[in-house]
Amino acid sequence: MDICSCFKNFCDKLKLSNGDETLKTSRFHSITKRINLDFWGTDSDTYHSFYTGSHGRGTDIYTSDIDMVVVLPYSIYSKYNSYLFNGQSQLLQAVKESISKTYPSTSISGDGQVVDVVFSDGMKFEVVPAFINSDNTTYTYPDTHDGGSWRAMNPKNEITVFNAMNTATNGNLKNFCKMIREWNKINNVFIPGILIDTLVYNFLKNYEYND
Repeated sequence: MDICSCFKNFCDKLKLSNGDETLKTSRFHSITKRINLDFWGTDSDTYHSFYTGSHGRGTDIYTSDIDMVVVLPYSIYSKYNSYLFNGQSQLLQAVKESISKTYPSTSISGDGQVVDVVFSDGMKFEVVPAFINSDNTTYTYPDTHDGGSWRAMNPKNEITVFNAMNTATNGNLKNFCKMIREWNKINNVFIPGILIDTLVYNFLKNYEYND
């Protein structure tokens, strides 16, 4: 087996197994459907949600948490923004209670900016409730720290830019990120995944042989 084939085989092994990939997708749709039922009055399992973080960028490996955004109606933002103290925390609790209806025996907690859904098999979803802004591009999401505040993000643009660089580097960007993540895990270095992706992106952007 040549070096190229060895690296491809290595990268393929960093992915979720086919069974886990199917399970991940099923859980993603189940969470989406629950949120839509409780906040939008529809039973769609595809509307108002998308992958973000390492999973959205395509740099996740088999041990990565699965980040997803669930978009809520603006009326929900108005409701919790009117709270005198930390309506953001109450919003996370409302999302937690919603998901608990579908997964009553699963460990679910809300803190910071996410609702953590940790399944007994170790698979973990980090669910970020968000509201699309008037520009139809950026999103507002809650942060419960220091009494509560609202933050802004543009996750879809981040994914678009990342995918463009991956294409320009002949797929090397995402594969390199995955390799570093595996090294990070095996050696217990604890470099945050977003930092790994940023460092690799900036390195390959100016590297002469990046393709």
